[in-house]
Amino acid sequence: MLDLIVVMLIEICNILREFSKIDRMLSQECDAEKYLEMLEGGMIKYGKSLDYKGFQKNVVLMAQPKYIVALIANGELQKAEEYTKNEWKGKKEGRSWQQVVTNLELAKKYQEKDGAGYSDRLEKAGNVFQNNPLFMAKKFMLKEEDEAAIRLLEDDTEKLPYYEVTRRLLLGVCYYRVGKEQQGKECMEYVIAHGNTLDCKKEAKKYIGM
Repeated sequence: MLDLIVVMLIEICNILREFSKIDRMLSQECDAEKYLEMLEGGMIKYGKSLDYKGFQKNVVLMAQPKYIVALIANGELQKAEEYTKNEWKGKKEGRSWQQVVTNLELAKKYQEKDGAGYSDRLEKAGNVFQNNPLFMAKKFMLKEEDEAAIRLLEDDTEKLPYYEVTRRLLLGVCYYRVGKEQQGKECMEYVIAHGNTLDCKKEAKKYIGM
């Protein structure tokens, strides 16, 4: 029995290391396409081929929230919504599930430019989202309070490249909207240079006519 527990613990450690490697594709390398490919072609597809029990089930449960993040990062919000509605494995409850749903709903409201809906959802989202400058900046931007968004984003420091690229994009949009085109251009050039395969790189190119 002890040997079995040791083997399982080793397997869990190995899987967590693999997840960490995969996560770095997005957080460090800003390669949203590869991140999605690894999750979709590996963990998610793998989960569909199982009888869905035991240790294998836990692997899939850990992969699902990451898969939704990958879809959002690639701008595939409809596909993410369909997955949460029709293909999600396990119970739809708990903090992990709530964060997945909230993240997706906020992404949809922002894409739809639904300022009231975004603010309402953020108000109910809890501290994880309310204390995040990127989510708060989007709320100000949807309310056309660009100067407030600029102050928030200028004071922010993001350690991970993925979030820093996102911050620069939002800041660049705000700069353009308040007439600071040179500063906006510099932000967009940063996004293009460091955004790799992120969906926001396409938006940055539109701003500087590429």
